[in-house]
Amino acid sequence: MLLIEDGKVKRIIKGKIKDYYARIEQDEIKLYKNIDMSILFTGAKFSIEIKKLVNKKDFNQWDSDNLVEHIVFLPEGLLPEEYTKEELEAMESVVVSEDGKTKAYYDGAGTVYILSDDIISVNKDSSLMFEAFKSLKDITFNLLDTSISTSMGWMFGGCSNLLELDLSNFNTKNVTSMREMFNGCSNLKELDLSSFDTSNVKDMWYMFSNCKSLTELDLRNFDTLNVTNMQNMFGNCTNLKNLDISNFNTSKVTVMAGMFSNCTSLTELNLDSFDTSKVSNIDGMFENCMNLTELDLKNFNTENVTSMYKTFYGCKNLEKLDLSNFYTPKLKSMYNTFTNCTNLKELNIKNFNTENVTNMWATFSGCTKLTELDLSNFDITNVTITDGLFYMCQNLKFVDLRKADFTQVKSYTLMFYYFSNDATIIVKDQANKEWLEAKLNSQNRTANIVIAE
Repeated sequence: MLLIEDGKVKRIIKGKIKDYYARIEQDEIKLYKNIDMSILFTGAKFSIEIKKLVNKKDFNQWDSDNLVEHIVFLPEGLLPEEYTKEELEAMESVVVSEDGKTKAYYDGAGTVYILSDDIISVNKDSSLMFEAFKSLKDITFNLLDTSISTSMGWMFGGCSNLLELDLSNFNTKNVTSMREMFNGCSNLKELDLSSFDTSNVKDMWYMFSNCKSLTELDLRNFDTLNVTNMQNMFGNCTNLKNLDISNFNTSKVTVMAGMFSNCTSLTELNLDSFDTSKVSNIDGMFENCMNLTELDLKNFNTENVTSMYKTFYGCKNLEKLDLSNFYTPKLKSMYNTFTNCTNLKELNIKNFNTENVTNMWATFSGCTKLTELDLSNFDITNVTITDGLFYMCQNLKFVDLRKADFTQVKSYTLMFYYFSNDATIIVKDQANKEWLEAKLNSQNRTANIVIAE
């Protein structure tokens, strides 16, 4: 009979209990008797000590290494095929564990061996552990124990030449931070995280940002119930074509700014599971997703959103965008919200609440194919900036601004530059008619301005 508790097996034999170290290997429980655990330095210190060893000089936390190409963990007295223990111990080395029992050995040719007679465990804080090893191509973990780790932030960040990464034996059940975990792994083409337990993770800020060679990412197994920050989570994943986040629970997320920014190869995105009721910032959320042809956001709750800076900026292949469910009572900025949506023909924002908005800089600039805009609910009493608001909207034939009061606007440069010359604009009253006529004339534009009945 085997009872497993916290990584140990209590085996009952004739009424006596003996302790063994237990581990699952290839679906079988293997027992290790009387083997101690050697806990590594914090991730940052581990990284610095290896860089100092290899480069033979002092290093700061964020300094890069360009020499290490391979890191191999050798727990429980394992040895590499290339060297005997005596040959390894003849190499330059440095202690990398709190108990002094685990050392890093450098062979002078790009490979670092992490050697111990005990089980090797990461530190509770394993953030920055392999940070900025810019020539690192692979890591052989050999069942490195990660069960006590609570932070894996920036763990592989800046490993720009990492070609493969087998994390199938990573135990992440206690991890609360995965911020920037893979940020800058720009040559990593595949990443299998199907074994990850993310049930306690709160922070996924920039987690996969700048993974420019990833073409697909299946995160259906991710439990995101406790995550609060997803800012730039997939930002600059420029070759990502397939992204499955269909099971994401985002009920506690407050920040989604830049979440998919510059995912220029994405053609579709299923966000049906998203709960955005607590989200306050969606700045640049879909910025430069230039190959998205459609985007269904009917389930989005925007009641707490305060800023939509560049939210849809550069979505050049969107032809229709229905945001009729967007209710935005706390919104303050619409700076560049729809700028350069050059193929957008239909835009429904009729339920936007803009009474607290102060900035409408270039909100619709470059929407060259829009023919009409229903802004009949727009209250711009507090707006002071409208520079480039309708810049290059050369096919816009009808704009309903019947509630808009432009009397507080202080800055309006290029507001109507290259605006359609035969548009009809519905306005609130004579004062706003005269205001708009003056701005149109100053930019050599004309329009049929009609006062609402």
